[in-house]
Amino acid sequence: KTQEAIEAFRAIHGADWGEWAAARADALTVTLPLMGRPCPPLPKGNWIGVETPKTLEKLAGKVVVVDFWLLSAPPCVESMKALKAIRARYVDRGLYVVGVTCEEPQRESDQINKYLGDALIDYPTLVSDDGISDPRYQVRGLPYCLLLDRKGVVRWTGSPADPALEAQIQTLLK
Repeated sequence: KTQEAIEAFRAIHGADWGEWAAARADALTVTLPLMGRPCPPLPKGNWIGVETPKTLEKLAGKVVVVDFWLLSAPPCVESMKALKAIRARYVDRGLYVVGVTCEEPQRESDQINKYLGDALIDYPTLVSDDGISDPRYQVRGLPYCLLLDRKGVVRWTGSPADPALEAQIQTLLK
């Protein structure tokens, strides 16, 4: 009967279970919740700002906020002010903030540089073509952030304007 089941699966899916599952491994892992799992690597793109980390591995030992945002979304711009204040309070205790954004890279880069000059953003930002839409990050709306513990494991997700973010940061920095 086992052989019959294998043949039936192969007839329906055109492959045996191992081949079928391997071809869909990325899709299968996307559906798993991020909470309690290592954060996926940062997307490819161009960094703007000082002290650009390039990879999350370089931030090992720090509590990290990964902030996903768009300049075209006014709530994102507003949340930057809150995140800047949070960063100022905890940077000396090991908090690191990185931004991830997309849209038109040149327009975005020019606007981010303006915000850096105006001191609205004081953390490095990655301009990526696909960072916000990449399903590995499970961005459900903007603004949106991931909070990583010192080992790079996702411990909280949500809006950077949510007061729960700061409470979680305090817990992780203890």
